[in-house]
Amino acid sequence: MADRPLPTGLTARLRRLCVLAGLALALLPPLLYHAISRAQMGEVASHRAHVLARPIARLAAQQPELWRYNLAKVLRATAGQRDVAGLGEVRVTDCAGSDLLTGAAERLGTGVAGGPRRWAPAVAFGRIAAWVAVRVDDSRQRRNLAFIAGGSTVMGLLLAIYLYLLPMRAVRNQAAELERLLGRLAGAERRLSEANIELQERVQAAIAETRALSERVLSIQESERHRIAGDLHDGLGQQLTALRLTVERAQRGESDRLDDALRLCDEILTALRHVVYDLRPLELTSDQVADVLRDTAERFELRTGIATSFRHEGPPLRSQSLATGLLRVLQEALTNAARHGQASEVGVRLLVDDERLVLVVHDDGLGFEPGLDPAGVGLRSMRERLDYLGGRLVINSGPDRGTTLRAEVAVGSHRVKVEEQS
Repeated sequence: MADRPLPTGLTARLRRLCVLAGLALALLPPLLYHAISRAQMGEVASHRAHVLARPIARLAAQQPELWRYNLAKVLRATAGQRDVAGLGEVRVTDCAGSDLLTGAAERLGTGVAGGPRRWAPAVAFGRIAAWVAVRVDDSRQRRNLAFIAGGSTVMGLLLAIYLYLLPMRAVRNQAAELERLLGRLAGAERRLSEANIELQERVQAAIAETRALSERVLSIQESERHRIAGDLHDGLGQQLTALRLTVERAQRGESDRLDDALRLCDEILTALRHVVYDLRPLELTSDQVADVLRDTAERFELRTGIATSFRHEGPPLRSQSLATGLLRVLQEALTNAARHGQASEVGVRLLVDDERLVLVVHDDGLGFEPGLDPAGVGLRSMRERLDYLGGRLVINSGPDRGTTLRAEVAVGSHRVKVEEQS
């Protein structure tokens, strides 16, 4: 039986499939190698950062006042070891983010540092003395990537040319198989339709979850009102009653209670300020996110005596909703560090770019097991606030390892203004 000619449209589709197959063969190997090599370089950079951080920690413990002056000598000695060879870039900063040493200034590393950066803390006497950032030399990976990309491009081009020039007679002989494939494609379309129905059901479930979250927000608001009412009744109410009794006794001439009355007035004013501050913190007079968080960290240090550093990286960002939400998250994190973690030092970092905002709070406290979710830590409250902002919370902690909280929020999901830095 004579071969049936294929329709023109089908022939064009087959040729397009040939081109796509060639592109897939050309692009897939270098993309996979790039992803795997980046992950491996990140692990290597993290390992080498910890290797360099250990002698710095020992130096800071042995020479608490002079260790910065011997920092370069220790790093040069350590960088010569085999397990830290191949350094691309080295940078040492203090907890405030100021550079203590750069590899370029001390001729540490090759200066070729296109790989991912990893940080490691140098801890002396239970406190972070410095941070070490390392990037590995990725020259070899780039050469390998260029070789793989070149080879896969040639193979993909040859495959596309071969398939494109495949005799149409052979294609016609596969027409029956193609028809079977089209039948399977029709089945896949039916399954896709079923998946769309399932997706709609998930959307409805997400809407129901959003409604439940809204009810939770209302419940939190009502609980906050009850708490404020209790504070007014138990605190200000009792103090005002004591003030009234003191004034009445002074009027009857039973005793000179004016000093006590003045003292009670001062206590009442202080309690009233606390209540008002809880309702509307002074930091929220500005919608500049970095200023709000910086003021909160400084007030926390003044109030508790715990050394607190704040660092902002990226352009200024203005958003009242983000400022309010992240303020509450930071307040909860600082309270947990002081009350539950018994920390002696807290570091706060705010990272801003065009796509996301990241708030990192690290303390050197007692730590805890995140899976146990201990009572009073307030993790649920922080997660709910970040869910409301469209973000997420990641916690890294453990007994005697301190706690690191990382809050990420997509900037594009909020009405924000990113100002260009002058």
